[in-house]
Amino acid sequence: MATRSITSFLKSPSAVAHALDWGKTAGKTLLNLSITGDKIDLTLGSHPEFDEPLQQLPSIPLRYETVANKKTLKAEVGNELADVLQKFNVCGMVVNWPVQQEGWVGKPAGKVLHTLDQLATNKRVVNQNRPICLWDEEHNTLPEDDWGRTALYSRSTKKSLHVASKEQYKDPKYVAADIWSDYCAAHFPEVSQPLYAARVSSERPAQLAFVAQANPKKVFASS
Repeated sequence: MATRSITSFLKSPSAVAHALDWGKTAGKTLLNLSITGDKIDLTLGSHPEFDEPLQQLPSIPLRYETVANKKTLKAEVGNELADVLQKFNVCGMVVNWPVQQEGWVGKPAGKVLHTLDQLATNKRVVNQNRPICLWDEEHNTLPEDDWGRTALYSRSTKKSLHVASKEQYKDPKYVAADIWSDYCAAHFPEVSQPLYAARVSSERPAQLAFVAQANPKKVFASS
């Protein structure tokens, strides 16, 4: 099976919102995904102006097999997701992007990209006709100077022991339904009622939209 990188298909969050705007009269929906260590949580949402309740769908377990001494996602996982996309007339996908609290890409975010890379081999799941984006739950940005330096690394610490696995990395704390609420607050503020209104800025938050193909560890903000 040919390898396809998810970075070739990732779009900005606003592009996914536009797809829902265009398809709302045809009953199109958005699928919200939260990829954790052993499953993909799914929530289905229609255009917020219809004020319809979210539909929580059964999670899809992540099942693996060994192919040529390499751990690979079973094809049945992608097929199961493809069936969901077809059944519910999904026009776009919003995937939780669990970056570190400072905004850097850590182990959980790498897990998401690795899973999406394997799902991208299934053309029924990932294709140019159905935009997919990453959504950062923290709305982080990293201000840099002209040389790419950030003040983050100039901070001192009083800790005598630093454990990166516990302090830098974190698993997604949002479920798929929370992704939808936060996403709608940013892209459909005139009709959405976010669950976490106190956390949402009056301005459109920075949207971590896609990973540049030239440097898959650097995340760019886009509207």
